[in-house]
Amino acid sequence: MNEFKKFLAVQLIISVFINLTLNAGIAILLFRGINPVPLWGNPGIALDTLATAFLLPWLTVLIVAPFARAEMRKGTIERFRKELGRVRSSYLRYMPVGIVAQSMTIGIGITVIAAPVLVGILYAVGVSEMSYHAFIAYKTVFATILTFPVSPIVWMSAMIKYV
Repeated sequence: MNEFKKFLAVQLIISVFINLTLNAGIAILLFRGINPVPLWGNPGIALDTLATAFLLPWLTVLIVAPFARAEMRKGTIERFRKELGRVRSSYLRYMPVGIVAQSMTIGIGITVIAAPVLVGILYAVGVSEMSYHAFIAYKTVFATILTFPVSPIVWMSAMIKYV
């Protein structure tokens, strides 16, 4: 594994741990006393899935930006110039430059892709509600899995502007 992939892997592991812990805590706090948690309604599984699909990448962009700037100052990004040049010519070349525009683009993109598919699958298999504990597990697993595409995309889009 080259140095660039190792860097992204380390960032991914950190993000997985943070998102797993944070989303489990959010589920415990926001849904305490709601048993069962309905698929539809407020609060509900579909609305929470939609919010998580948007907020996780949106906040990740806002959090990663200062860390990417720090990596640039340390010279990390310069070491990855070749790999980031290839990334720049990929689909990320369409990424807007500003942090707010990036967070909105990635947040909306992930939401449009992930939330309808996941809620559609739950509906199609007949899930109309989940127990409190099953919902905590669902939200934690969903957020953790969502981290796998989000973290590398966010880190690469944050770093290519310094190349």
